[in-house]
Amino acid sequence: RSLTGGPEVADAMRPTLVAVSGGADSAALAVALATLDTCRVVLGLVMHDLRPAELVHDDRRRLDSLARKLGVRLITEHCRVGEGNAEHAARRARYSALEKMAAEAGCSFIATGHHAHDQLETLLLAMCRGASPAAMRGILRVRESQTPGIRVIRPALTETPDSAAAVCRAFGYEPRTDATNRDPARARAWLRRRVVPTLAERFPGLGECLDSTTAQLAGLLSGLPAEDLAEIGLEGIDT
Repeated sequence: RSLTGGPEVADAMRPTLVAVSGGADSAALAVALATLDTCRVVLGLVMHDLRPAELVHDDRRRLDSLARKLGVRLITEHCRVGEGNAEHAARRARYSALEKMAAEAGCSFIATGHHAHDQLETLLLAMCRGASPAAMRGILRVRESQTPGIRVIRPALTETPDSAAAVCRAFGYEPRTDATNRDPARARAWLRRRVVPTLAERFPGLGECLDSTTAQLAGLLSGLPAEDLAEIGLEGIDT
């Protein structure tokens, strides 16, 4: 609620598209939001051409079942990923499709299931690649989308994958596991398997700490003149 207008806004006035993929993180977020009695929630699945068709349709079947159990709608959008860096192109295509679905469904917010480990991976990658200070804002809790009137929110940034899995188990949902997340050839997957679990175990309050640090840096950057933001590479960063 703090990301969608504060306590003075009625839940019915926070129509939200929850971006779902079939995995535990987005499914847990869908369960958490859709089980609020007065919350207006729609599930949105982007079906792109980077995964085998049978896996994409399996995701659709899983999420159809989840949506029926939650008593909400599932809407889908097909998209083709453009040329160039596949990961970046897929991300751009996914958010474009989500914005289209949100607009058509009358939703003012798009909620994604990014969690504390995603944030840590993002910040570690930024540091290892010599990114600008702007990139150290990490994944933003709230940002404007390219579509006027629609914001992207990340309610679960301080949560962990274990908590998402627990929500799925409690609700009786069997999440899909993405094999690409276990591919050590991908930098993010390598960090996810080798580095992030060790840091998370050593620092159990990591989610809240990262949230505080990134929020402070975002606040500092937001106070700089536009010409200074351009110099440190803030332009065009979409987090």
